Amino acid sequence: MAQAPKNRSASPGAAKPKQRPSVSPVADFWFSLFEAADVQGKTVLDWSAPLWDPRLLQKKWLEVLSQTMDGCLRSTAFLELMQQYAKMSAPGDSNGKAAGPPDEIIEGDSHR
Repeated sequence: MAQAPKNRSASPGAAKPKQRPSVSPVADFWFSLFEAADVQGKTVLDWSAPLWDPRLLQKKWLEVLSQTMDGCLRSTAFLELMQQYAKMSAPGDSNGKAAGPPDEIIEGDSHR
């Protein structure tokens, strides 16, 4: 005589899935979709949290700024510009030749 198949459903101690009231198949579909998106969103946020640490972003930004400024300030064009500016701002004649010290007595000076 053949035996009836045993009920192989979940054991009595196993956790049952969360039951929700079923309104319609469409509502069930959207509910499960949003539930999955919520789980995935939380996972992505947990994974990306170290990327949004303000101290790490600030450190990276300052490193790039430092390298850029260093390259600009050491460029030939900037150094030539500063040399021209220094010549123009130094007291002297129109040829760019700097005058001597301010306390130097110059021959022909009327303020003796």
